[in-house]
Amino acid sequence: HLGGQELKRMARKVVLFIVEGPSDEDALGTIFSKLYHPDYVHVEVYRGDITSEKSTEPSNVLDKIGNIVRAVAQKRRLKRSDFKKVVHIVDLDGAYIPDEAIIDSPTQGAIRYTTEQIFTHNKWAICERNERKQRNLNKLSKSTEVWHNIPYHVYYMSANLDHVLYDRLNSSEKEKKKNAFAFSEYYSQHLALFKEYMCHSEFSVRGEYHATWEFIKVNTRSLERHCNLCSLIK
Repeated sequence: HLGGQELKRMARKVVLFIVEGPSDEDALGTIFSKLYHPDYVHVEVYRGDITSEKSTEPSNVLDKIGNIVRAVAQKRRLKRSDFKKVVHIVDLDGAYIPDEAIIDSPTQGAIRYTTEQIFTHNKWAICERNERKQRNLNKLSKSTEVWHNIPYHVYYMSANLDHVLYDRLNSSEKEKKKNAFAFSEYYSQHLALFKEYMCHSEFSVRGEYHATWEFIKVNTRSLERHCNLCSLIK
């Protein structure tokens, strides 16, 4: 990461990406850095699953994201005017599926996802998580600004990043790390192919931004393999 003065010398604006975990940053951080011209934009990445936190509600979710932007600004000695955009990428984890698609399985260890159902030993906890995540995502997907009017949009990976990028559900942490590095290594050297992959694959949800969010809320689509990141890439 660059210090504030170095950053200002190299780039005019900062695009802040908020992702959920380290493998998300490993897979996409370098690629997005290369998609923007380095003389004009510097990409910063922050990791954190905000929408699933028990303390997060529609009434405070934008404030929490604003706190992240402010913390990055303070750490890098940046002003509001140094930010071009905040891009938030979330795993849906089946947030919009009906409760009957969540199967109570007492012998189930870790949560197991399929494209139609979630299997868990604690159905109540997953129902509660999904309801909370739904409310927060409904708020965020209709929001266009955070912290002093910085442009903001949220994009989804369904059911999660591993599902979209590698067509793998229920990956171990070791598998996530391995797949992320392989994906980044290849597509950071083939940016045109990355754009093609994200915008013209079976999982690509194209069209107007808000329409892509209405699409994913239907039935069990938030467990199926879908992604609206093409809206950003275009």
